[in-house]
Amino acid sequence: MNLVNFAEYRTYQSMIAVSQNVWKAQIEDKKSKQELSSSLYEANDDNRSAWMHYIVENYADVPSVLVPLALLDEEKDTELINKTLCHLEKLSSITKQLVADYRQNRAEEKMLRERMKEGNPAPEFTFLNEKGKTVSINKLKGKIIVLDFWASWCGPCRREIPNIKKYYAEYKTKGVQFLSVSIDAKKDDWTKALKEEQMLWMQGWTPDSGKSVLKTYQFNGIPFIILIDKEGKIYRKYLRGEQIKKAIDDCLMGKRFDEK
Repeated sequence: MNLVNFAEYRTYQSMIAVSQNVWKAQIEDKKSKQELSSSLYEANDDNRSAWMHYIVENYADVPSVLVPLALLDEEKDTELINKTLCHLEKLSSITKQLVADYRQNRAEEKMLRERMKEGNPAPEFTFLNEKGKTVSINKLKGKIIVLDFWASWCGPCRREIPNIKKYYAEYKTKGVQFLSVSIDAKKDDWTKALKEEQMLWMQGWTPDSGKSVLKTYQFNGIPFIILIDKEGKIYRKYLRGEQIKKAIDDCLMGKRFDEK
């Protein structure tokens, strides 16, 4: 478990470092900057995956191997996952039960991912507004919602803000509600970024560093921008730049979520 925690901590810190340093880098070409970010994030993910593979392969006799096992890719690492689970099941009645519980938990997690498919109702969640009041996303039902999960330390998030500003100015009087929800660990970091960026639309903050919404909305990278239609259903996901505008226009015109 110490190895897993260390690898996860280093991966998270590396992600922040990549985001901050690429954001600060004197690279004028936006495309080059985005390509650099993507390549570094991919390398960071590959390093994390290598750590988990190593731990699973070398600690298959330890019940806690189920923790790094859950961090592997179910499609790419199917053989290793099944081999490890079958091995654990044979060790004792206790590990057999642990594997059964693991399989049940993974099935529930799959259900959560299925729930986040486009066309399904957007899950309810709450956040704190700038005055510290708890607000539910359901309060906004009846409007088209551009929902942006972000953080002050996230370079790609900060680069996306000008696009959101532009579309906010264009659509704020057309029944479109913009909502940015920060997953910053510290409230002061969030409020400082709000002042720096002059974000005039609805803002929210998750005091648990986004752990709840990360699980509920099934994302592991930010910015995570989605569009929710007037009925409260997920219309489009993983939006950036012009994709945001197109999704809004399509939704306003009454197109189906899968009609692109």
